[in-house]
Amino acid sequence: MLIEVRNLLVEAHRQQLDAIKRTAIEHGVGMIVFDDPADCETWEEIVGAQRSETSPELLNDFIETQVSQAGQQTIASAIERSRGVELP
Repeated sequence: MLIEVRNLLVEAHRQQLDAIKRTAIEHGVGMIVFDDPADCETWEEIVGAQRSETSPELLNDFIETQVSQAGQQTIASAIERSRGVELP
């Protein structure tokens, strides 16, 4: 998750940021805070995301239930292009 917090406001929002940090750790998601979204030099990773491997079956089930047919075709085409094969 990305959270924009101006440097001047960090201390004013310390309790909320600490609660968000605990939740990010609990769920294994990353947390980045920044002062200026256009300046990556102001970005600070507070919590690193935990990487997890998803089984192909679960991933297929997710795509079939949550992604439109057009979206599914886009995904299939992108995978085939990455393999050097073009779909008709």
